[in-house]
Amino acid sequence: MKSISRLFRLFRRHRSDQDLDNELRSYVESMAAEKVRAGMPSEVALRAARMELGGAAQVKELVRDAQAGAWMDVLAQDLRYGARMIRRNPGFALVATITLALGIGANTALFSVLNAVLLRALPYRDPGNIIYVSETWRDAIIHRVSAPNFLLWRSRGQTFSGIEGFGGGGDLNLTGSFEPERIQGVMVTAGFLDLLGIRPAIGRNFTREEDLPGGPPAVLLGQALWKRRFGESPEIVGKNIQLDGKAYAVAGVLPASFVFPDNEYRADLLLPMALPPNPGRQYRLLKVLARLKPGVSAAAMRAEFEALARGPSPFATSAPEVRKDVEVTVTPLREWLSGDVRRVLVILQVAVALVLLIGCLNVANLQLARSISRQKEITLRLTLGAGRGRLCRQLLTESILLSGLGGAAGLVVAYWCVNSLRPFLPAGLHLLQTIRLDPVELTFALGIALATGIFTGLAPAVAASRTNANQSLQEGGGRTTSGERHRRLRSALVIAEVALAMVLLAGSGLLIRTFMRLSGTDPGFNPRGVLTVRVALPRRGGRYATPERQTAFYSELLEKASAIPGVESAAVAQTLPLGGMPIFIGAFVEGRPQTPPETWPTVSITPVSPDYFRTLQIPLLRGRAFNASDRRGSPRVIIVNQAFADQFFPGQNPVGSRIISEGPPQEIVGVAGNVRQKGLRIVDTPAMYIPCAQFSWPEMLLTLRSALPPSTLAGAAVRAVHDVDADVPVYDVASMEERIAGSLAAERSNMLLMGLFAGLALTLATIGIFGVIAYFVSRRSHEIGIRMALGARPGDVLRLVLGHGMSLALVGIALGLAGALAATRALRTFLYGVTAGDPITFAGASLLFAVVAGVACYLPARRATQTDPMITLRHE
Repeated sequence: MKSISRLFRLFRRHRSDQDLDNELRSYVESMAAEKVRAGMPSEVALRAARMELGGAAQVKELVRDAQAGAWMDVLAQDLRYGARMIRRNPGFALVATITLALGIGANTALFSVLNAVLLRALPYRDPGNIIYVSETWRDAIIHRVSAPNFLLWRSRGQTFSGIEGFGGGGDLNLTGSFEPERIQGVMVTAGFLDLLGIRPAIGRNFTREEDLPGGPPAVLLGQALWKRRFGESPEIVGKNIQLDGKAYAVAGVLPASFVFPDNEYRADLLLPMALPPNPGRQYRLLKVLARLKPGVSAAAMRAEFEALARGPSPFATSAPEVRKDVEVTVTPLREWLSGDVRRVLVILQVAVALVLLIGCLNVANLQLARSISRQKEITLRLTLGAGRGRLCRQLLTESILLSGLGGAAGLVVAYWCVNSLRPFLPAGLHLLQTIRLDPVELTFALGIALATGIFTGLAPAVAASRTNANQSLQEGGGRTTSGERHRRLRSALVIAEVALAMVLLAGSGLLIRTFMRLSGTDPGFNPRGVLTVRVALPRRGGRYATPERQTAFYSELLEKASAIPGVESAAVAQTLPLGGMPIFIGAFVEGRPQTPPETWPTVSITPVSPDYFRTLQIPLLRGRAFNASDRRGSPRVIIVNQAFADQFFPGQNPVGSRIISEGPPQEIVGVAGNVRQKGLRIVDTPAMYIPCAQFSWPEMLLTLRSALPPSTLAGAAVRAVHDVDADVPVYDVASMEERIAGSLAAERSNMLLMGLFAGLALTLATIGIFGVIAYFVSRRSHEIGIRMALGARPGDVLRLVLGHGMSLALVGIALGLAGALAATRALRTFLYGVTAGDPITFAGASLLFAVVAGVACYLPARRATQTDPMITLRHE
């Protein structure tokens, strides 16, 4: 065993198999020499020595086992010692654990969102090859694909293995032996689910015959609708359900895991698209997905589609014309689904990573201060022969153990944050329901906990390794010359905390100012006291199949709604400002040089009832409002907004002029003020209003103005609709102020999340400043006592301490402002009314931080002024 111990020591020293082989050979030879001296033949002695040793391989294995066991013993010893030191300092451990838990938990929660939306594989077959295709031409606002081009690509394209279309127009009224309900449906071509690799949970997919005009009516039910309305009964397959008063056969039920590949649609049910063979050049309602062939690039697909779209189309109803201004855009499905959310999530992930970094700097500062208080322990261990590497390993083990506690607590924080984050995320965010904590997120949390432990333990470990044991013993006590190095390091850490927190505070300030500017933007109407209710008549036949019957329904509804007690005025409109989707058509001024219809500018047109402008209090700048004489069969009239007048009639009065769009010319009878139709950020665009009696639309918004709170009118408004027809569903009930708040949901979410991170960073940085100044006071208590004994006044001591603390804060603020000037450029696309380098925001953030830092410095400074010099000197 002595030989084994000697070999083990050598192996630990050299870490080389060659060294061990040499030692084994030398040892065997020495054993054989002893046997030869005892009278044994040399060959027999060598063979006996080898047999006694048991073979080099066995010895090597024994040495390795001994080394592994020793390493495990050392690790277990370090862990036990670290746990004992944490138990001895529960206050320090609690503060560090909470700090790390907040940072690790917030990072893990936001990573779960990032992973679900941007990283995790989409729930479709080979999603990397699925491409979203769109086309733009003229001044088109909606980037979709014309049906002729879709049919052209499908018949002649060579770069894809499948191409399918989908789009709106599938919303239907579900009726039967229950409360009528408006169901969101999506129209798809027959091979849509096959392209995605989705099979119905029960039943079958659409057939090609069902996807033809006049084909058998069929639907695919979503899981939520199947469970809610049909009790998950598999017998529903093959049976008929009533949609818009028409019988549709249920072909199948979609799987529970199916998520429609578009943020715009929830897809309670799917319907066949049933495209006509000659849909016409202006049919622009399709969204298109294509699957690339193996080895084909998206650029090649784009070039092929663009070349086909710019040529003559055999699917146009009129003579094929050649368009040279068509541009085709191809976007990977993941990129298209994430859209602007991708950049928002990345920015927020960086922000929360900065919070964790600030927390790490804070914990590192705490550990550095704690290592100084352990100076005597470290000195004694060095004196008794402990290596500097051994000390570093021990301190890093303690730090990793502490970060492990923070990581465990951070998982609890992350679980809470994941559920709390959902209301702040965009409602249409793709795969929102799949956000969860799974093994990927747990691995992420473990990784950042380990990295945090190493990072926070690095500074105290390095500081401890540089301790001069002899000098420390000569200087005695806790005052060593290494204290100055520690002080500089702690000051640098605090400056870094302040600088990082300033970056977040400046970014948060910009988003707050953006939200305030948007909230203060004039929408062009008065939203106070306005209730809105969405009403939808069946689109596919039934009792409201003709425009006259639709007009009669809404006329009767307006009579009953106007008679509701407290209602001042009532109106209906096809859409409302702030996010509504009006109808877009080409417009041309009569009497001007004629141009082809495809070159006419695109403007929005909204059918409204006569009291629409009065109800929303949109100012009428010229001319008149609509009246009862503006009905079907009378001369067609329109009201345009000021933006329309400025574009088509600059410096002129447009009243009396006529516009050509679809159908007979329309006379302009009035000019209304501009409203923010597509959101508060969007500048005023040309718009036209037409009497709903001349342009009927099945789905309208009932709008009521009253001095009463809008919520008190909701029940009466619903009853008014059902008094006219009990089978018509009423949904999307909201006040106009709620709709404005909804239009600001993204800005509000960005502001709140960034403000939360900035507030947390400010708190951690303030704690860091307080800790450094408190440590400064404790380490210089002897000096302060002498100063006061020699006649220094409390104000002098206050200025000394405050000067030291504020100097650190101001340096950090200055560095943070420089960093913020560069970092906030990433926020430019999210700002409104302010620039990325807005001086008011930066000045306000600096002032706020300076005030908070001053309070953090004042508390320990005030305690320093109360120092009794006699007690301090006697203690020293």
